[in-house]
Amino acid sequence: MMKTQRLFYEDAYMKEFEATIEEMIFDDAGLWIRLNRTAFYPEGGGQPCDKGLICAKEHFSDKENTIALQVTDVQERNGEIWHRVKVLHGPGELEINDALCPESLTAKGLIPGAMVIGKIDENRRLDLMQQHSGEHMVSGLIHRTYGYDNVGFHLSMDSMTLDLSGDLSWEQLMDVERAVNRLIRKNLPVKIFYPSPEELKEIDFRSKKELSGEVRIVEVPGADTCACCGLHVSHTGEIGAVKMLSMQKWKNGVRIFMCCGERTENYARMLQEQNRKISVTLSAKPEETADAVMRVSGELSKVKFELTGWKYRLFDAIAAANAGKDRVTLFEEDLSMDDIRHLTDKLIKTCAGYCMVFSGDEENGYRYAVGKCGGDVRPLVKTMNEALSGRGGGKPELSQGTVRAGKAQVEAWIAEIGA
Repeated sequence: MMKTQRLFYEDAYMKEFEATIEEMIFDDAGLWIRLNRTAFYPEGGGQPCDKGLICAKEHFSDKENTIALQVTDVQERNGEIWHRVKVLHGPGELEINDALCPESLTAKGLIPGAMVIGKIDENRRLDLMQQHSGEHMVSGLIHRTYGYDNVGFHLSMDSMTLDLSGDLSWEQLMDVERAVNRLIRKNLPVKIFYPSPEELKEIDFRSKKELSGEVRIVEVPGADTCACCGLHVSHTGEIGAVKMLSMQKWKNGVRIFMCCGERTENYARMLQEQNRKISVTLSAKPEETADAVMRVSGELSKVKFELTGWKYRLFDAIAAANAGKDRVTLFEEDLSMDDIRHLTDKLIKTCAGYCMVFSGDEENGYRYAVGKCGGDVRPLVKTMNEALSGRGGGKPELSQGTVRAGKAQVEAWIAEIGA
């Protein structure tokens, strides 16, 4: 049973409204306010809640004596809609930490029975409506074309994903994107209605669960008919455009990352700026950056291959220079773990005792490899890890890891054990 009048269903574009405070509750999370009517949409159906302001009507135009309460969360509980609030600003004599005490709220006219003005963050509301309506069109067309269901929907201020019950290729998803955007450009009306139980039986609509009681249907001609409690634009043109960002395997289907409306514009600007930077760096025309990147990547691979060859020749020379030694300890600069292991493997083939190779710096510690031909270095590595705050292990002849110690500490430990 709906106990709070839902103004957002009467007009999804409502920016400001008047209401009466029904109840106020303080808890560990702060202050919750229940109104007799509200245009603040509560979190639900995959759509985040609205945010905005609540002010006492009595002091609404009196900037010196009003307290603006910032709505930070809106939740529905047993048919009632509750608004969690915090102080956005208040009179100078009130400390922010104390401004939500009952006494200060009473003094400013914020008490049960008082009239308040609610103001919706309209940019946030429109953004969420654009995303939700765009998602409906995508899910509806996929269902009509491929028969897959949308089995998961998540919408936040940073991202939007939908999970499908079946697999799609990227080419198929691009076909869906083009079809949706063609319908968006037609500026089709989005119809929202409440059919009777008899009428509902004749409607082919999407729903994730069995429904009872009053059912709210959202219909986009040629794209989708779905049971939904969320808020939507009145015409598809307001969605602007839909853009598929990426897709990944998810359970038995795929998860699609997408955006709509102004988010699509922001995404396009971001890509344009990234491409501009690449264009400048590689001295390539913006429309030729992909070819330029492939060319540079090929050149880099060739250089890496040649560098690896020279590096291995250097390791052979180091091993030859230490041939016949009983024990070898080396500190080398800028070696990867693979390089350290490779050099150590070269050394143990020419030396009789323990071979230790370290590479790193004083701030971050050192990577290491320890080896001994025909021996078992694991007890030594365990002792070193305990002494030098290290971690690692491996096979008897060669083990690797890291130590959180400086070069002087490492050398002092080696001298102490006589390795």
